[in-house]
Amino acid sequence: MQINQQFNGIIIGGVFTLASLMLALTFIVPVVSVLPGMFLEVIMAEIVDNDPYSNVGKATLGALLFILILSFVLIFVQSQKVVFKNRTIIGIMFFEYFIIHAIGFYIYWATSLDFRSDGQLIFGAVKSYPFSSFGFLGLGILIDLIKSKTLGVKDDLNTID
Repeated sequence: MQINQQFNGIIIGGVFTLASLMLALTFIVPVVSVLPGMFLEVIMAEIVDNDPYSNVGKATLGALLFILILSFVLIFVQSQKVVFKNRTIIGIMFFEYFIIHAIGFYIYWATSLDFRSDGQLIFGAVKSYPFSSFGFLGLGILIDLIKSKTLGVKDDLNTID
């Protein structure tokens, strides 16, 4: 299948968004998608003061946002050197899958539950998952903007990969 290379970030981001929205119906995948954030939370619990526990949640959210921004910087630097092929964009989206959904969960936890923790907290992952799924469209738009600003739209972008 040939994808328009000028908009391949948006197209692949849209596919990831649709797949995430369909996976939201499983109720298992949303929980699994936030596990990397929970592992990071365990690390943050050892680093920051746990009283109140919202400190750990804020530190985890900050660390996830730092990872997201760092990955955007790496995408920008890499785009200066090479043309993003479809498999590269898919790899970026797969890596960002766990970051985007974890950030969505921690934002939900902060805004809706004020970092309160109870046995039902894991259902917050299910509730926030459909909203964070749209982050892939934003990521695809960002990738296409970076491509157009750094490399320009060239004829050699019409390669299939």
